[in-house]
Amino acid sequence: MKDAASRLLIAQHTACIESFDKAPSFGLFTKLVNESPDLEVALLRATRNAIFPSTPSSNPKITYSIAADIFNAALQTEDLVRLLNALPQFSSDPTIPRAEQTIIKHLSKQSIPAHHKNTALDAIKQRLNWAKQDTLDEVDCAFPGFDEAYEWLEEHIDKSKLTRKALG
Repeated sequence: MKDAASRLLIAQHTACIESFDKAPSFGLFTKLVNESPDLEVALLRATRNAIFPSTPSSNPKITYSIAADIFNAALQTEDLVRLLNALPQFSSDPTIPRAEQTIIKHLSKQSIPAHHKNTALDAIKQRLNWAKQDTLDEVDCAFPGFDEAYEWLEEHIDKSKLTRKALG
């Protein structure tokens, strides 16, 4: 009887992991881990396989935000750092900003200085630099010749022909 129960439990766990492999989601992860905490290791392995493809040309099988939510719920700091580094720099994927937010919130709460200060702050700095560049690109498109006008103003200010003080 004990042997049959053990085989049934193994079969049930295998079925749960297979269903998660087919359609990984945060809700399913949470449900399965709540029902059987010993499944967490296998589900995290499946999540890693889904978000970090084995070949560079392959695309992830799940969204970045789902992976971030799962790793965050399981307190997988190293996986979150790896995910942050794997996020595409320029993408129209709407899940990326949410994943970044989840990761940065998690890392900012860590006591390990490398994660708290370096990784989280570097990520914030990088995102701000991208936002700044995107803004400048938009200004450039909206106002052709803006760069030349800005350089002309800087040159005249440097030569003391104009001051930074606004004329009133």
